[in-house]
Amino acid sequence: MKKKKVTRIIQFLLTSILLFGLLSLCSCTLAKKEGIPKESDLLIGGFVTRAPLEEKIFASAEWIKPINGMRHPIEVDFEGIEGQLFYTYELYFSDVEISSIACTGDVENSIANIRKDENGEYIEMKATLYYMPRVKEEINVFYLNPVYVTAGEQIYAVPGKSISTGGGMSSEGTKLSLSYSEEQTRTLVDERTTNRVDIHAELEAVYEPLNMYMYQMTEDHKVIKEEPFISDRNFLKVEVETDTAYVHMVTEQLLPNGKTITIRQIIDWEGDKMELYEDIDSDKMVERKVTHYESYYPVGDGFLNKDWTMFIWPEE
Repeated sequence: MKKKKVTRIIQFLLTSILLFGLLSLCSCTLAKKEGIPKESDLLIGGFVTRAPLEEKIFASAEWIKPINGMRHPIEVDFEGIEGQLFYTYELYFSDVEISSIACTGDVENSIANIRKDENGEYIEMKATLYYMPRVKEEINVFYLNPVYVTAGEQIYAVPGKSISTGGGMSSEGTKLSLSYSEEQTRTLVDERTTNRVDIHAELEAVYEPLNMYMYQMTEDHKVIKEEPFISDRNFLKVEVETDTAYVHMVTEQLLPNGKTITIRQIIDWEGDKMELYEDIDSDKMVERKVTHYESYYPVGDGFLNKDWTMFIWPEE
């Protein structure tokens, strides 16, 4: 009887060990499905959102292969999820046999490069984003979600770090920063090796521009031309009228408390900027007086992009 009892105990222990092993394998498989990147997946960028990601999400993307260039994704879209994406891809210059890193996506002000220090070479991405403080909300929260690409060209994002503004931190110019780093060995086409990827996102508060108007004025302050000023994703060029002495910009902004204010700016040529400009009539490059003007336009979910306008003044 004792021998049978011992045998049953040994069988019970073996069965428990086997079940524990199977459960461990299952939990590892689930963890990979829930968002832990595989070693072969490359960290390529960040997806900044104002709402948290609940799980790993995949993007739709179109891939292109330029002549003498590297295959890379364009038109990347996390469908149904609002946010600002910036990501990198490798460039290769066959004539000098060297590669570099380029940055693209939704964020206009983003760059990428390969840096070197005492710990080796690493890929660095930097992006500056602009946001509108939520009306009558004390806290604004942002998330930097890492973005990866698989060997099979699938792009996905996983839940990442967050940062928020505190009470009384909704004034224009308020800045926040988010960073994410990952040790990741990568061999580039020119056989250089990088061993880390650093991602930095800086967020700056800008009051929402509701309406903008542009008035071209004479020296005695009479209006020559009046029109709405509409910023967009394209670099704008404004040919100033012949008799215009200065441009009066009027911008209505929405404050975090729900009220509006009107900002007035004078734009003129200050005598310190001349640029080569392609003349439409002659197709020749001519030197003209130029003034650059910065403005912002909404791009979704309370984010903005910065726009640059070039005012071209008439020749004397």
